[in-house]
Amino acid sequence: MINRKLIRFLKSMPRLELNKFERYIAANTNANAQKEQQLFKYLKKQHPDFPENKLAPEAVFKKTPFKEERQLGNTSDQLKKRLEKFWMEEEFQNNSIEQDFMLLAALKKHKLDDDFFKKITELEKKWAKQTDLGIEALHHLYRLKKQHFLHPNFSKPEDMLQAIPALIQQLEQYYFASKLYWTLCHINTTVFFDKKDKISEDSETNLIDNTFPTESIASFVQAKRQTITQAPQTQLLLEILDAINQNNFEHYKHIKANFLEQFDHYTLEEQRDLILFLSQICYNHYIQGNPSTLENMFELQDFTLEKGLMLSGEGYIPNDQFLDYFNIACGVGKLNWAEKFIEEYAQFIEAGDQEKTKLFCQARLFFEQTKYQKVSDLLKNTKIHFDLQYGVHIRVLKLKTYYELDDELDDDLDFEALIRSSKKYVNENSSISGNNKSALINFINFINTLYKYRIARKLREEKPENLHKLKEDINTCEVLAYKNWLLKKTNQL
Repeated sequence: MINRKLIRFLKSMPRLELNKFERYIAANTNANAQKEQQLFKYLKKQHPDFPENKLAPEAVFKKTPFKEERQLGNTSDQLKKRLEKFWMEEEFQNNSIEQDFMLLAALKKHKLDDDFFKKITELEKKWAKQTDLGIEALHHLYRLKKQHFLHPNFSKPEDMLQAIPALIQQLEQYYFASKLYWTLCHINTTVFFDKKDKISEDSETNLIDNTFPTESIASFVQAKRQTITQAPQTQLLLEILDAINQNNFEHYKHIKANFLEQFDHYTLEEQRDLILFLSQICYNHYIQGNPSTLENMFELQDFTLEKGLMLSGEGYIPNDQFLDYFNIACGVGKLNWAEKFIEEYAQFIEAGDQEKTKLFCQARLFFEQTKYQKVSDLLKNTKIHFDLQYGVHIRVLKLKTYYELDDELDDDLDFEALIRSSKKYVNENSSISGNNKSALINFINFINTLYKYRIARKLREEKPENLHKLKEDINTCEVLAYKNWLLKKTNQL
């Protein structure tokens, strides 16, 4: 029986990597490697589908020298282990930091003390110049100091006295930056979930009750700012965390400037996350009734594309991020940018989401071009099922479109039914966070009021002062999605 994990591993490998692995097996000349090579050649021919009938022992026996299931099973187990070793060696070859640490260990083992200490000094200088190591660079420096201190010939008493505080301080530099970074990742993740949801509640409780508070880190850094120079990453992350927690947009430009200045000191993943954190500051300000903040969000996403940060490490774009970028571009009137974005980047959405994403984006473009009937026809005639991920976007687009069509609707009941179903959807969807839920419900209520006012005005049953009151209510509502659009429609009445 062929090891099933081996088949999973081989399925995940592109052709070029399979060829490289084949050469790796061939470089081993022992008898076991020869058997592994024979089995691999057969399995390579089944890539990428590996049909079950071709993996049956009888099928393998016909095309290879194997005659017993036990022998076949043992060889496939050995081949899996060799593949795991191949992968580890490949990763090691691509990891210069770990190579340096392994060399230090070897120098220490062989008692080459002068070379060991020279290498430590060399690495400290080298890593000080290498800016793209990110927050982990702080950990590498801690590990380096630890290796230095633990060497048996690190023995001068005055050095010993200074080394331990320096070691602890370097560890704290790494801990502070990492703690703040992952706290921001947690906030950025939970903002999309309803805080009343049991999983979200448990997660928040666990973070507050069972981890060291970020407030204490902030207090310590503030108290020691004159005597201890903190890592620039810590300073920036503290500023971002404070802005998000306090819903304070006042220092956004300063924070963004600091980020751009430090940009090259982060890894690609950290750069992407920091842009998300800055976007969160903007989004919080936006849903508090400041629609102009969309321009700031658009600047961030344009910067993301300019720096080539749009694609994940796996070479695709998360669908929710694609929709956010597209919707923000439409929200600030950058329709040509949005159209070009679809043309260039829709191909990188995962295959199962591409068709529905393109359809939604086309409908949204029609809407922004005031082709409202085309929006309605496109959404009515499609047989695509829009899942929860698209639920909010589709309902908002339909509500706006129905409002714009007005007299062309078959029945006012269409709009009323959509209002009810949209409210129900938002209220019952636990994946929408409390703040986002309030902003959406407020939008639904206001567009419903606008629609009713317009009907009443046609029947001469509505007073102008009521419109003034409605506009004031929209203006002063602190948590409201699509505020700009609502105010625009109010001014048109």
